[in-house]
Formats: sequence, C-alpha cells, structure tokens
Amino acid sequence: MDGLKGVLAKLCDDGSGPTLTLNKGDVVLESLRIIPAEAQHRSFILGTWVKSYESMARKQGVPKEVYHPCEGAIAESRWQDCLVLTPDADGFSISAWVCGSEGNLWHCYVVPELRKLRVATRLIEMATGGLKYYARPFPYAQHARTNPYLLRSK
Repeated sequence: MDGLKGVLAKLCDDGSGPTLTLNKGDVVLESLRIIPAEAQHRSFILGTWVKSYESMARKQGVPKEVYHPCEGAIAESRWQDCLVLTPDADGFSISAWVCGSEGNLWHCYVVPELRKLRVATRLIEMATGGLKYYARPFPYAQHARTNPYLLRSK
C-alpha cells in the first residue's frame, strides 16, 4: 500500500469525454475513461452489486432467503443507469462503476486495488451532480430503521 500513498483521483474532461486521473502530486499515473454502462458491463455490475450487499447481510446474520430474491431485481432494474470507469479504449475492463442521478445514489463499486484513493467519491460527484441523499439506506446498516426486504415480502 505504500506505493499508493499520496495518490488521489481527480475528475477531468479533455474534450473527448470525462476521465478520472490518478495523480501523485502533479504526476498523472493513469487516466481512466468514464462511459455509460453497456451490455458488455451488465454481468460485472450485477454480480458486484449483489455480492457486496450479500456480504454485508451475511456479516449481520440476515438469512439469504430474505435478501437474495430482492437485490438482484433492484440491480437488474438499474444497471443501465450506471457509469463505468475503464482503462481500456474498448471498455471491456472495469475499474469501478456508479449508479446514481440527480442527487440520488443507488450504489457504487470500486475494485479493491483502487479503494481509498477517492475514486468512489469522484464517481459519485459526477453521477449525482452532488450527492444529496442515498436513494435507499444500505440494508442492515446500523442507522437503517427498517429492513427494506422484509417490507417487500409482505
């Protein structure tokens, strides 16, 4: 992790579309394109969305039967609204993605290697135009008053 100390993400637009650069001081280490999600990104977005929620539910002892049927449907209905961060010209590799609009955040995922570099913060800023609130609380978070999956099952 010492090699990434001092590296920060910065949003840019060079005229060919939005990019996110990883900078260490004034030096640009890498430039990543931000593009709308396409069909080739669907399985990665759905898989990481569902797995991240599943991991949190498991840690808090929530049975998979409560969680599993609902989160996949939510992810499936929103994946086309995502923005994808990619290092490739063809967009096949995904470094991160975010789902949000008009101040609302649905979900954001960053590959483990790029976490703690403010990549998620920059993507959320871009996707939401300035985060006003979470479209829904993270299920099972300590601050959540209700379990949204249990409400839906009634």
